[in-house]
Amino acid sequence: ITSHKLIYSYFKQNLQDKLVYYIDGEVSEEKRKFIKQQLELNDGNIRILIASYGTLSTGVSIDNIHNIVFCESFKEEKIIRQSIGRGLRKHIDKIKLIVYDIIDIFYQEKNQKGMLYKHYKTRKAIYERESFFYDERIINID
Repeated sequence: ITSHKLIYSYFKQNLQDKLVYYIDGEVSEEKRKFIKQQLELNDGNIRILIASYGTLSTGVSIDNIHNIVFCESFKEEKIIRQSIGRGLRKHIDKIKLIVYDIIDIFYQEKNQKGMLYKHYKTRKAIYERESFFYDERIINID
């Protein structure tokens, strides 16, 4: 099972007061259209979209995105820019976009040169070069 599916399951179970949706390459176009319509609603409900980076970077067009969570390791600058660009689309209720870039450090303690760590360093360099404000925090997830 992929990390985004695990996070989707976790959110569905633990954030029952919010509407949680999921999109990846296997989700039909019809279902994507329905999810997009739901995410564009301004009815006071908090909606969360969990999407694979492939669909967020090229397959999702939703203006009402206020937060993005990167939960997969990738380093391609084009994908990073496209994914962040999806969140930067203007919406009447949007003031800012917050991007959460989750880095799994469990494997990094043993090997600081691991692939996940290298991808993180690549993304961090992009954030710095583009002058994106960022704050690093360690969060323990049980």
